[in-house]
Amino acid sequence: MKASECALKIDSSLASVRFNLALALLRLGEVERARREYESAMELNDLGSLKSAGIDDLTAAVNEEPQLAGAQEIIKQLERKYQELASQRGETLAATQR
Repeated sequence: MKASECALKIDSSLASVRFNLALALLRLGEVERARREYESAMELNDLGSLKSAGIDDLTAAVNEEPQLAGAQEIIKQLERKYQELASQRGETLAATQR
């Protein structure tokens, strides 16, 4: 977590780092702080990081830990943002999963 926080102090636009920090916070039970990090990461509009470091990594975490507090709601939020960005760019979530 400290490495992510340090990296973000240097460059706050690193979406994948912000998603990783959010997941670490969520796993530590810091749900509200994790939500804020996920929201900050989504505001960066990085479609690739949103899919891989956001949706895919959180989905994998839920598969390992199904009762991860707040995770299902955050996944839905990430997927909505992904669909919004993808539609603006002519892509779909299903197309990237092939």
